Amino acid sequence: MYKKAAPFLLVFMTLVGLVLMHWLPPYFYVFNKSIQNPDLLSDVLALFGPPPVPDTLASVAPQKDTLKVQHLKIDTLLALTYQINLDSVLEREKADLRFSCFTDSSIFFPRFMQALKAVRDSSGKTRIAYFGDSMIEGDLISQSLRNDLQNEMGGKGVGFVPITSVVSQFRRSICHRFSSDWKEYSIQKSKEKKNFAPSGFVFNPKILSEAEMRDTAGNHNPSYVCYTAPDDSYERLSKFYLTRLFYGKTPRNTYIKYYIDGKENRAVLKADADVNELVLNNVKPYKELRIEFFTDSILDVYGVSFEMPKGVYIDNFAVRGNLGMALQKIPENVLRGFNEYMDYSLLIFQFGLNVAAPEARGFGWYENAMVDVISYYKKNIPDADILIISIGDKSHKYDMEYVTQPGIPRLVEAQRNIARRTQSHFWNLYANMGGYNSMKAWVEAKLPLASKDYAHINFAGAEKISKMLSENIFNEFKLFEYEKLKNDEKDIIRKNILNTEKRLTDDYLSFENQYKIIAAVESRKRTEHNIIPEDFEKTMAHRDTSDKKESDKIVKPASGDICEFRVQVAASKAELEVNEYKHLLTYANNKILRKIKHKDGFNRVYITPFSTADSAQRIADTLVTLGGDAFVVGFINDNRAPIEKVAKRMQENCANAKKTEVDTLIHEPVKKVAGLRLDKNEKHTAQGFFTFAQMPGTKAPALKSPENYVYITGQARAKKYDTPKPVELPVFRVQFCASEVPLEKSFYQNVVDYFGDSMVIISKEEDGMIRYMLGEYAGYEEAVRALNKVFELKQDGFVTAYYHNKRIKPEKAIEIIKKSKK
Repeated sequence: MYKKAAPFLLVFMTLVGLVLMHWLPPYFYVFNKSIQNPDLLSDVLALFGPPPVPDTLASVAPQKDTLKVQHLKIDTLLALTYQINLDSVLEREKADLRFSCFTDSSIFFPRFMQALKAVRDSSGKTRIAYFGDSMIEGDLISQSLRNDLQNEMGGKGVGFVPITSVVSQFRRSICHRFSSDWKEYSIQKSKEKKNFAPSGFVFNPKILSEAEMRDTAGNHNPSYVCYTAPDDSYERLSKFYLTRLFYGKTPRNTYIKYYIDGKENRAVLKADADVNELVLNNVKPYKELRIEFFTDSILDVYGVSFEMPKGVYIDNFAVRGNLGMALQKIPENVLRGFNEYMDYSLLIFQFGLNVAAPEARGFGWYENAMVDVISYYKKNIPDADILIISIGDKSHKYDMEYVTQPGIPRLVEAQRNIARRTQSHFWNLYANMGGYNSMKAWVEAKLPLASKDYAHINFAGAEKISKMLSENIFNEFKLFEYEKLKNDEKDIIRKNILNTEKRLTDDYLSFENQYKIIAAVESRKRTEHNIIPEDFEKTMAHRDTSDKKESDKIVKPASGDICEFRVQVAASKAELEVNEYKHLLTYANNKILRKIKHKDGFNRVYITPFSTADSAQRIADTLVTLGGDAFVVGFINDNRAPIEKVAKRMQENCANAKKTEVDTLIHEPVKKVAGLRLDKNEKHTAQGFFTFAQMPGTKAPALKSPENYVYITGQARAKKYDTPKPVELPVFRVQFCASEVPLEKSFYQNVVDYFGDSMVIISKEEDGMIRYMLGEYAGYEEAVRALNKVFELKQDGFVTAYYHNKRIKPEKAIEIIKKSKK
């Protein structure tokens, strides 16, 4: 009887024990081992009320640094010369969003800034070593930071790439494959003393027999590595230029075969130093490199660097699971040897993801250990500035809710102390992400910026972080340039400013120039194709540029009201700086910022103009997902009005527009609808006005179906053109993903939501791949604008072309179109 009841008693006692665990802390220790409390009652109790707020240590306020800002005075000359809002700089310091400087210098990053200046002024070269854990694995953050710096300062190339990588299929900045017979040693896993490269790895190729070493017919398979430049990544990475192989001491019999775009070359490796380089290419650009290694004994190989003789380069040195302390395993002679070839001007350290844990009680041990690491690198790479980037937000599950781990604020302060004790620079990534519970917001945003593990960012989040980082770097560079100006040069600038009556305005560009830029670009592009994209300003108000003191004055047209939608992003009775919101224009192409002081005493900042409420709402939704506050408002003749009333008035205006025949385009001045008046001296633009006329035979509601409207440019005289016979021309498409199997719509739902189902083309082609594209576009520039929208939606993509239902290169399509016009 007892034996029959034993299983039931065992299950019952286990269940009771698990229920009682509800009253234990979320993490507890047994024999010095951390155990997470499963808490089976949390699901049930969550139904009866909100969970208790965990101890997040939010009360542990970061220590405010006494930063080296005594040289930053509010100087109008500085703001005018370098477009820097110093009030904004100081506010960022108060919010702990700017770099913190703990060095003796009054200038942030003096060595790095001097190197950047040399790159820009004399086309020199400088390099950044970016050390980190899985947070930057796969070139995350560093790839877009590299792109921003290279676009601004110059340079082409991905920098140093190791021989093998666990994320070779994940990385986008280079295509990378290799044989499976390499022996890999890492600072994280290997207990042996090895000559690890700064990447944290060293690789040994397969040892060959005497017969294999003598093989010249290619009958044997040596260890190999192959690198291919990506087609759909950043433009500056699409070709290889200067190429350098790095390796260690070489055995007696060692040589390589390397193939540049298939052309075979051979080189003997001879060297006694711990770090050696072999230049494989320094002549012309190419797409693919394959290297085969022939050796009869152990050979240390580190990796290959792709660069140019000039520009800025970032080497991504990511080691998964690394706390940071293992970096001391890299021998001094190897660090110094690499630095002789690389000449690093900035070292970035970003760790902490593997240190933070919900049960962590203190980080003094980590702080002391990392102080030793930073000191080690300052000793061996003495001429480089050092930047320590804190851990970002990281969440864990507490009572069925994801919240910031309790130790994160303490870890951030420990990392700040590391920078303080080593006289380095510090950047608070946790604060820049948004602080407490920001990871939850990043993961659950409509356009997710982080992974579902609530610890790692994704490509979109990495790009957002890199943008914040690059903006800070460029801002410090402008301050550096200003400080380096001689007094007499500053006086000259000041006199020039006074003589030309320039002044600092609230708007970062004057309205008339913004509208001229928009008009010139849009007129050139849309006149060619006679098609109006949905986002173009259908009733854009023209501005009177004759009055310099009222450059943003709206002039009412001869007939019809000026109607537009705007996205409000800020409101305050205090003065608002428009420059503070300039970055929002990244998400709203061809729009401007306006600051208006209304009768109620509030200053409001708008992104404007939008021709439809839907297009404005899309931008507002995007800004909200990024953590901002934005909503759509309507305006008629610069007076605020209900959105429904604005839409109705716009329909009435458009209904009064003159209709045209399908086979004829009438070019004449139009005064029925608000248009844009251009400067008479403006080149490449139509003189007069533009408007929209509904095509005959269509019953679509006005302003809701842009494909039913034609573009009419104003000319001095009316003129008729006969419609030529239709000629089949190439069309352009934007490919945003491809797969061997059909994809769920949710995979690209954000693209569908923006462009609509009718614009998505799903094509299974001869190679068996299913391609997902947007189209079709008559002009290449129009496809590029769509591609930019795809990038804003955090999707990858590129422009392709089709002719007679066959895929061709866009360059070929452009050539065919040009020939057809002759």
